Amino acid sequence: MIALLAALPIAFQLASAAPAPPVAPAVAPGSPASPVPAAITVRDARRAVRVPVALVGGAPMLRVAALAPVLAIQVQREGDAGFRLRVGGAELRGTAGIPFVVVRDSMRQLAAAPAFRGAELFVPLQFVAELLPDAARTGVLWDPAKRELRVFSPGQVQAMAAARREPERRTVRGGE
Repeated sequence: MIALLAALPIAFQLASAAPAPPVAPAVAPGSPASPVPAAITVRDARRAVRVPVALVGGAPMLRVAALAPVLAIQVQREGDAGFRLRVGGAELRGTAGIPFVVVRDSMRQLAAAPAFRGAELFVPLQFVAELLPDAARTGVLWDPAKRELRVFSPGQVQAMAAARREPERRTVRGGE
């Protein structure tokens, strides 16, 4: 972990020295010309919340606090630009303006840099689609077809795991 944290300044220098990747034209999310949804759904067994997708710096972003009604996520700001997120027993650390986060001692590149707008942290759509399910390990699933983040309770996760372990039962009828 210490080696990764020591490597962060180098990664940040490389990220700031490298030319910015091309960004698709800023088309309003949800418009017919945009492949970006106007909102995603975050759902658990009891409720569903629509979370708007906003263009921040030309990239599709989500306000982290909007995920909180369904997903147990904690945001802690560190200094002017740093942040720490806790979700599903995992911790993700990053810096606004830098397109990298540290997840379980490994550095992951983001499609766009997280950003603060006032006190609110915005993260790229990719963060919800790829990093949260990976970081939480269990209980969080991204459904790209429905553009939906599904959150399962520990009881639901245990029931699904038990169902996978149980051998498939087949009824054999006479003559088969």
